Amino acid sequence: MNLESHNKERTTQRIPVDGKPYYRCEMSIDGNTGNFTRFKTQSIILYLDSQPAWLRYGWAVLTVAIAAIATHTIPVFGERAAFLLFFFAIIQTAFWLGQNPGFFAMILSMIAVNALILSPDWISKSDDVLILNAGFCILSAVIVTTTSLHRRLTGALWESRQGYAGIVESALDAMITIDADQQIMLFNAAAEKMFGCTADEAIGGSLERFIPERFRPGHAENIRAFGRNGSTRRKMGELTAVKGLRADGEEFPIEAAISQCEINGEKSFTAILRDVTERVRADSAIQEQLRLQDQLAKVAATVPGVICSFRLRPDGSACMPYVSPVFESVYGFSPDAVTEEFSPIFARIHPDDIGHIHETIAESARTLQPWRDSFRYKHPAKGEIWIEGHSMPLREMDGSILWHGYIQDITDRKLAETALRDRESELRLIMDVTPALISYLNTDFEYLRVNATYENWFGIPA
Repeated sequence: MNLESHNKERTTQRIPVDGKPYYRCEMSIDGNTGNFTRFKTQSIILYLDSQPAWLRYGWAVLTVAIAAIATHTIPVFGERAAFLLFFFAIIQTAFWLGQNPGFFAMILSMIAVNALILSPDWISKSDDVLILNAGFCILSAVIVTTTSLHRRLTGALWESRQGYAGIVESALDAMITIDADQQIMLFNAAAEKMFGCTADEAIGGSLERFIPERFRPGHAENIRAFGRNGSTRRKMGELTAVKGLRADGEEFPIEAAISQCEINGEKSFTAILRDVTERVRADSAIQEQLRLQDQLAKVAATVPGVICSFRLRPDGSACMPYVSPVFESVYGFSPDAVTEEFSPIFARIHPDDIGHIHETIAESARTLQPWRDSFRYKHPAKGEIWIEGHSMPLREMDGSILWHGYIQDITDRKLAETALRDRESELRLIMDVTPALISYLNTDFEYLRVNATYENWFGIPA
């Protein structure tokens, strides 16, 4: 039998009886199969209770009729134990069909006894017959009442056990109950799935088969200490991270809470277990992510520019959810100032450049192509500076566009470029006012530059 089919057989079912659901579960609560017969018996009783009243009273009539026929046809009953079979019929009727059919069977039995057996004695021994009938009625009433009370108590206990069984079997966490010798008494469906072992295979065996060998001595000592004084070094009763062992030999992390119960001097321990494999993996992934973020932060702190993320929301607003520590030096604002809103930065971009910045951002968002631009920015402390940015966009689930990239202050480079252009202009002016012929050629004797005098003489453009 495979585990899947076994779990299907163990599934608790809800069956309507007189419009009310009751649980039918073939799980052995105390770890033995003796309860199986009890559950079958209670299922029959509930089935009979669900039948129409006329049918249950009809069965009562049939039961009394069988007793009457047996009493009438078997001389030993008719002569020496006239009421014996009728008492049996009343007990069976009250047990299987309930109190009212039991009293109905009592009345029918009294009529049958008097009609079939005691009728000749009504004239000669009327007092004795009356005493017999009175005794029969009293004893039958006691039998019916006692049987009905036992039936109700048994039904209540059975429903309680069925409710418990339904909770245990439907629990998402594994539940295992062991005795003082660590023999498994209860192994629910979640435990079967967790350990890859059926309840039939687990119940009656030792819990140690589900504990890695290196932890078994310590676990046994913890259980004994918990049984003696209700406490251990692992604080049983609280969630504790331990290791479990599947049937195929795979170790896996579990969280366990263990409690104990003592009935008639016999202790049992119930463990509620949860497989936390996925949680451990997620925690490991988070720790790795945090480690990488820490490394990235350290790298970002050492570079001269700003490593950042820029988000353009669907409503057109923008923010910078992440910036490296150099951000304040470049923009003159603290990182918190742009976490939710980037407008303070836009407000300080040069009026001649802000339009172009918006256009290039919109174009990059539309095409998802890399963004690159440079612009003038009015720094609160440094005055006008030049900033250049490079970033790659990606679209988010809510429609926002998120760029990851790099921004740097290029003021010194811009000043150097301006100075170079100014020197080139001065050199051109000096060359043009010189009356001598001046020309520059490359190694292939191609003209690179000529002055005005050379251009006038030979007609070669400057």
